[in-house]
Amino acid sequence: MRDHRLLLFLLLALPFVDFYLLIRIGAAMGFFNMFIGVLIAAILGFRLLQFRSWTLWHRLQLSLRRGEHPAREVLDSAIVMGAALLLILPGFISDLLALICLIPVSRHRLAAYLEKHGEMLMSTRAPQPTDAHTIDGVFRRED
Repeated sequence: MRDHRLLLFLLLALPFVDFYLLIRIGAAMGFFNMFIGVLIAAILGFRLLQFRSWTLWHRLQLSLRRGEHPAREVLDSAIVMGAALLLILPGFISDLLALICLIPVSRHRLAAYLEKHGEMLMSTRAPQPTDAHTIDGVFRRED
């Protein structure tokens, strides 16, 4: 539970820290240079998102034709599409996170981590009531 709060805090703080760094770095390197850099990153993010969505569609069709389970392709493409969305967002921290996700070694490690923890989350069931005062049955009101 504590880890989830820290992750939520970091996700909520990221835009503010990114905006602060954008202003500071923009003041140091000049507004025009910073604007061009952010614009190029956004264009690359849009193109990557467009290319990866078509690639994912093609890979899904091929793996389904072969009778394979396409989970790994979907997860890998989801990470790359998330990186593309991070590139679209203006900011240097989001661009750095996107570049980390685009490196194949770190992307495969992240995919393995998500597969492992995703299975753990999917395999857990809701706890069944063990109270002795609970009676299972069907209720019907007759007036």
